[in-house]
Amino acid sequence: MNKPCSCFALVALFSLPISPVLAQQTAATDGKTDTVEFPEKNSADRNATPTQATASSGPGISNLTTRGTLTGNVTQSSNTIRSASQTLSIAGQNDATSGGNVSLTGVVTAPVSQIQRGAGSNQQTIGVGSLTGSSVGSANTNGTISGPGVTQISDGGGGRIGEFNGGGQSVGVANISGSQASSINTRGLINGSITQDQRSSSGGIQSITAGAVNRVDAAGQVSTNGTINAAVNQVKTTTNNQTQTLDVGSVIGGSPTNARTNATLNGTATQDAGAASDSTQTIQIGSVVDSRGNTATSAGSSGTISQVQRNTANSNQKIAIGTVERSGNQVTTEAFTTNAISQEAKSGERITQTISVGSSQETSAVVSTKALVSGRLTQSAAAGDDITQTINLGSVRGTSSGRVATDVQISGDINQQTSGSSQRQTVIVGGVEGR
Repeated sequence: MNKPCSCFALVALFSLPISPVLAQQTAATDGKTDTVEFPEKNSADRNATPTQATASSGPGISNLTTRGTLTGNVTQSSNTIRSASQTLSIAGQNDATSGGNVSLTGVVTAPVSQIQRGAGSNQQTIGVGSLTGSSVGSANTNGTISGPGVTQISDGGGGRIGEFNGGGQSVGVANISGSQASSINTRGLINGSITQDQRSSSGGIQSITAGAVNRVDAAGQVSTNGTINAAVNQVKTTTNNQTQTLDVGSVIGGSPTNARTNATLNGTATQDAGAASDSTQTIQIGSVVDSRGNTATSAGSSGTISQVQRNTANSNQKIAIGTVERSGNQVTTEAFTTNAISQEAKSGERITQTISVGSSQETSAVVSTKALVSGRLTQSAAAGDDITQTINLGSVRGTSSGRVATDVQISGDINQQTSGSSQRQTVIVGGVEGR
């Protein structure tokens, strides 16, 4: 009988700053010199290739700085009929407690491939300068993927929803999730293409994040910065229960005093769910959802965005750019799009399609929205029953009180198309709806 296969790679390079981009300084907060220190290098050492070391960020570290750079190719390949996992972590911190400051910087410039063959339930994870499941003081994360980029391929089960933390296939760049921190700053950059491909009969999760903050309790300030300049593709041939997520510089959950996002998609984003029922496709760029406190978004897309589903039922497609939902005391949004955005359900029933740009929904107090849309927006659902199509452009929906101001300019074409019965189509441009 084959035994479970586990492939794990962890890279963390601790060295003196090697360039202004990677240079990070950690300020002492209590006057003590308990930061991890390393001897001064001589000239020969500075010219040598940095060595690789395993980072163990267990309890007791009061201040932590990691720097990791990957310039060599990485390939992880397995063939199993049982569960398997492949993990690559660059300068990350996971499941640790630290009362002080944390600064993580990870860079990938070489091709990375994770390939799993066989019928097992599989998990593939790549983290670059990311913080997960930790309790820290302040957190600063920096991550970059450039060069040829990343490929994840799985022929097996892909990980059923809820079986793995993060799902079947996950790529996180300067991401912070499931943690506690007093203040947060993220900066995630994707310049290399990313492809996630799952081929199985059972459901799973595909996730790509850049500079995103998810389920983090932060008492002070949260600032996110996320940019994608390359093509990102999520493709699945599973038949049911699947989730595809692309999150660029968004804030999901938590209770910061102030949350500010800055995110841009300049590349292309494609989510193809195949013939899958009970599926969810979500693309969020610089948006804030279910987060307390004041919120301000600055987000835009100059690349094309596409979501496709075939022969589906009970499915949801959502694209949110610089949008705030169920969040905030004071809400300010600024968002733009300059290229085509499309959602397509080729057939099926009970399908929801939503496109939101610079809008606010179920918020309170002071709300100010700005949106500029010059690209084409398309929603289509063929041969289906019970279809809901909604486009919110700088709109304010479900507000309870306070002052509201909207400023919206739309020059791109808008097209909503359905066939069947029980269809609902809505377009709101700079409008206001109460609860």
